Formats: sequence, C-alpha cells, structure tokens
Amino acid sequence: MASYQYVIRYAEYSAPSTYYYIASTHATNTSSSDTPALTASPGGLRPINFAVSLFDGIDPKPSPRGGLGSIVIDDTTGALDYLIGKVMSGGTLSVLRGTQGAAISTFTNVATMTTAGMQYDAEKKEIRLRDMAARLEAPLHDNRYLGTGGKEGDAAVTGIIKPYGIGPCFNVTPRLILATTLIYQLTDSAMFAVSEVRNGGTAWAFGTDRANYAAMAATAPPAGAYYDTCLAEGLIRLGQSPDRDITVDFTGDTQPSVPYLKRANIAQRIVTRAGTTISVNSASVTALNTLQPSDTSYFWDGEISKAAALTEVMQGCLGFWWVNLSGELVLGQIDTPTGTAQATFTFARRPGPASGDFVSDPEALETATDPRWKTTLGYH
Repeated sequence: MASYQYVIRYAEYSAPSTYYYIASTHATNTSSSDTPALTASPGGLRPINFAVSLFDGIDPKPSPRGGLGSIVIDDTTGALDYLIGKVMSGGTLSVLRGTQGAAISTFTNVATMTTAGMQYDAEKKEIRLRDMAARLEAPLHDNRYLGTGGKEGDAAVTGIIKPYGIGPCFNVTPRLILATTLIYQLTDSAMFAVSEVRNGGTAWAFGTDRANYAAMAATAPPAGAYYDTCLAEGLIRLGQSPDRDITVDFTGDTQPSVPYLKRANIAQRIVTRAGTTISVNSASVTALNTLQPSDTSYFWDGEISKAAALTEVMQGCLGFWWVNLSGELVLGQIDTPTGTAQATFTFARRPGPASGDFVSDPEALETATDPRWKTTLGYH
C-alpha cells in the first residue's frame, strides 16, 4: 500500500496566488504540471500540532478561541534560510496530502491556515500558525470621513468611521456630514429602503430619491418637513433644520434584488464585504437560515472588527461561528440534542465495590459562577 505524503505550501499575504512549496515529509520535486513547476521541496517536515477549541468549560462561546500551533521543519543545511523575512504574519499556509511519489497537483488540501511569524535556529524552522479566523480581526470596514466636503463630510466629521447598517434598522440616529446642506449618512453602503424619517416623534414627508450624491446636493427637498433620499449611497437630505433629534427607519445594505434580512445572510455579508480573503460554508448558511428565518438587523456607527460583529450577530440566537481547517467560516446554533447517543458512560462512586466504566476514582469538575442578577433582552 502506498503511504501518504504531506507537503506544505505558503503564499505571502501581498501575493496570495504565488506559492512556495516549503517542505515535505519526503523530499520531492514538483512536476511539470505543478505551479511552480520542477521545484525542489525538501524533506524534514515534522508532525503538525494545531487545535481550535469551540467550547471552553461549560459555557458556550459564540466564537472560537484563536487556535495557535506551529509547523516545525528540520533544516540543518540552511536550505530554508530564504524563508527568513518572507514568512511573516498574515500569509496563507496550506497542508497538502497525497500518495508518495504522485504529482503534487493531485494532492488534497487538508488544511488552510494563516501564519503568525517564524522562529528559527541552526537546526530548524518553526512557523507559527493561527486559523483563518485571525483575518476577521480586521475592521468591519475602515472607511472614514476625510472632511474635505461632499460625500467625505465637512471638517466636523474628519477621521470618524462611517456608519453601517444591515437589515431593517429602526430608530437610527443618522450622522450629519454636511451641516450647510443638511445631508446625513445612514450607512456606508447602498440602502434598500427608507421607511420613515422623524423629527422627534413627528414623521416628515418623503420627497424624491436622488440617483447619487451630486444630484442630491444640486437640488434641495421641498421647503418644510420633507426629506430626500439617495438609496444608492446611503444618504438623506432634510428640507429644513430639525428642532428635535432626527431618527430614521431604513433597510440597509442590498444585494442586486433583495435586502439582507436573515441572520445567516447578514453574518455572511459581514465577512465577504470589504475584501476579506475568507470563504463562507454555504451549507451552514442554508441550515441557519432554516433555523432562524425571522428578519433581524444590526447597526454600527463606531469601531468594531468583523469578528466582534459576527459574535454580536450570532449570540442573539445562542449561535456560534468558527473557521474550519478548509479555511471556511462555519455558522451554527446550539440546540437540543436529538438522535442516538454515540457513547454512554456509567460512573462508580466510592466507598463501595468498583464498578462502571472508570477504573480509578472519577472526577466530576464543575464551574462555580456568580448568581445571575440581571438578564438584558434587546428587541425592536
């Protein structure tokens, strides 16, 4: 029987399509059908040590604890010294498995992770690893007002993060970006609809939806309690100065024909907008949409990471998210167990004759927590 061979492949963050076949469990060469072709991949790859824990103790976590492991390669000849300064944080490392002697292009990708730097000495190279969830520590978006006028706002909003809303958002306070023309921004995206604009508790009348910012800036709404929208750019413009707080109901962020409404679709959008290089497991999205079919919404007008936004979305239904070894985001929900138990254990208690499945004294460890004094439920 042919034995398995493992090869690790690396791509820098700045050049994700340029691969380096760093090492293998058996020294080999890439074939003419591989990319890059006819390149040596030295041996010396040790067993891989990597783990991700979705749950820690008795309390479920909506997001996994960042797994941190390493890959160690024996390198007594210095053949891998070229990796010094090349393997940095944020690169992509893939573990490929195939039959020894076969073309690497036929190997199966069994794990995709991101690198967290490299340590080395005269004997070995150790590449530190994290799961691909580390890339979700990036900001939800990093679009800030430049304060140069127009859509970039006046000087009062210079450097402030732009708001972002998704789903049917209610009672949102829009951000005034141009005081002289009373133009406000609701979201750093296209909007599906604006259902109501209120001055205090008084609803104002809708005027016109403008095609873009330039059209909105060129023509004011009718004088009085009116507002115009620019759905394409997430803006509204008022027809007069308000004397109370302005609040808005709107449905934010759109795909070509329908808004993002369900929890799983919103989670997927958080990850895929703004250029995150991570894919989403479509089967888990479909399954969660079935479990959570109701509309929901989220609005952020301050600094937040993609990971923190995902956690906020998922904790609303006792859900969780994690990134599997294929580098895909997986969504799920903790539910009542069903089906047949995979294993059943009986415990022996002393004193008395030993019995049960444990031959030594069993340990039943419990976590002591403070009594719950308050539970806050959000709704709209």
